[in-house]
Amino acid sequence: MLLLIALANVRAFVDVPSVGARGYPDPAGLGLGDRLTAAAQLLLIDGRAYPLFGLLFGYGVWQFASRRASAGLDAGALVGLLRRRSVIMIVIGAVHGIALFPGDIIGAYGLILAIAAGAMVSGSSRALLGWSVGAGCVALVLSTGSGLFGLPADPAPVSYGDAVAAHLSDWPIGGVLANGIGVCVTVPLGVLAARLRLLDEPERHRRVLVRLALVGLGCSVALGAWLAAVGGGFLPPPSDSAGALAGMLHTLGGYCGGIAYAALFGLLGARIARASSRCETGLHPVRSLGQMSMSGYLWQSVCFVLLVAPYGPVGLGAGMSTGGAAALAAGVWLVSLAGATAVAASGRRGPVEALQRRWTYGPRRGARGSDATRS
Repeated sequence: MLLLIALANVRAFVDVPSVGARGYPDPAGLGLGDRLTAAAQLLLIDGRAYPLFGLLFGYGVWQFASRRASAGLDAGALVGLLRRRSVIMIVIGAVHGIALFPGDIIGAYGLILAIAAGAMVSGSSRALLGWSVGAGCVALVLSTGSGLFGLPADPAPVSYGDAVAAHLSDWPIGGVLANGIGVCVTVPLGVLAARLRLLDEPERHRRVLVRLALVGLGCSVALGAWLAAVGGGFLPPPSDSAGALAGMLHTLGGYCGGIAYAALFGLLGARIARASSRCETGLHPVRSLGQMSMSGYLWQSVCFVLLVAPYGPVGLGAGMSTGGAAALAAGVWLVSLAGATAVAASGRRGPVEALQRRWTYGPRRGARGSDATRS
């Protein structure tokens, strides 16, 4: 998941002269390698990573709630505990969104949790589905602009101070509001999936997961192919009305793709559980990073500001190719695997996870290592 997020987010730090599909560079004048990279990312990653992130967030909230309920916490106290967690998520999201990346998603999750904690804990399946469908309708309407072409690129900030000043207005709109509406579609679906234990017991639900993976990926590719082909320069730019339709189809396909990826990860987890211990040991870094995913997510933005942003100390993003940006994003993810492994080996949590837990439970509960692993 974090690799997909890195590939999707790095382009926000690259300074491009003119904008094509969904913020990617205009394919006119690009080499074949960059055009193929853009098309592949638009088809398989762009608009697919955050729906997956939202689904897993909803899944994790239900897992957290069910564990606390089994320990004797009543519904009212549980909702209060979740809302307490939402406060620190909003604060972390604000710092991240203003200081580093205005497309931050953590603040949006915190706001969703603050507003809808009760529905996520005790809402009926019908209410959760209605929430998802309603948010989906709004998200599709808002996505029409993502398929427009020929838009001028925003001038890149010339200094870090200019970037922070721009983020002060960009984060509440692009990060909290736009991202919040977008992930609202899959967050309740994640809660429903967790209630069914689809990813907890993948062998038991193998048939369902296979169908979700196959149908979801098929719909994701079919609905996103048009915009991907245009974004890669393999089809001519559409008119404004056709571009609006392409943007809506791409967004709808993104939700299908996010669900499909979650199902694929469930199937992969079941396969690994049946594999040799050597295979499971080899994937220990991925598990370690997953247990500190917020820290890993923020680490990516720190690296992108330092290495890619035109106002950063290295400034590789000025004229950086699409393929080069993707390679750098993958490299940042690999480094985060090594860092997470080292932190896990020391018996500590990720720094952001430790901060969140300390805020939620206080210093005594926040310091308990064994409980951290389960949470």
